[in-house]
Amino acid sequence: MATIGSWWVSSHEARPDEEVLASYHVNHVPTASRPIGGKLYRTNERLLFSPHLLDAWLGGERVGIELTGIEAVEKLEGVTDPDAGDEANEPGATTDRVHLICGDDSTHTFIVDDVEATLEEIREAMGSTAGGA
Repeated sequence: MATIGSWWVSSHEARPDEEVLASYHVNHVPTASRPIGGKLYRTNERLLFSPHLLDAWLGGERVGIELTGIEAVEKLEGVTDPDAGDEANEPGATTDRVHLICGDDSTHTFIVDDVEATLEEIREAMGSTAGGA
């Protein structure tokens, strides 16, 4: 069976007709946890987060999100990373983030390089699955 991933991130099992359409270097920000580095794959069916192998070994989990299960995609603006400050307790840099709200009451937040482009691409992918892709 085919997999989605690479040598430096954990892999997901691909579905028979699933194709990777794009990938992004990201940090997944689980609730009340440190950001987990890895890669986000956008397929024709799902968003798949694969943590770096070291982060996976340290407990970072893979995440699979059905495109049809995403109810909203939002931009979280100017989030301050409390762990990125300097020794004088100055706050860290602020970053905009992609925030997904899913129908199963789960949420997922990702730090990406180009928030606006990623938001648009995810929204387009959600629209392409409407009515069964």
